[in-house]
Amino acid sequence: MDSGRSLKQRISNDMTAAMKSREKLKLSTIRLLRAAIKNREIEVGHELGDDEVVETVNSAVKQRRDSISQFRAGGRDDLANKEEQELNFLLEYLPRQLSEDEIVKKIDEVL
Repeated sequence: MDSGRSLKQRISNDMTAAMKSREKLKLSTIRLLRAAIKNREIEVGHELGDDEVVETVNSAVKQRRDSISQFRAGGRDDLANKEEQELNFLLEYLPRQLSEDEIVKKIDEVL
């Protein structure tokens, strides 16, 4: 993560860009995320740092994944597809995950 720019600032910048480009789904997803961050800040009584913002994003990601499986089970592919799009927007704010090959390589280096 760029130390000169917080994750919250990046989310705000992305919201502005989504407004300008009229990306309705991305904009609504970011607004929901910002509301979740604000609610969390009120709950804990301080402004969230990047690590805490990542936790909030992870929570939103988990909610989307749960919704997707429930919608698929209920035969609502239209809603599941919408949730998948939202999930993809949210995943942009999480640190990149290592692939299985990268994990094996790191383990070999340690051993």
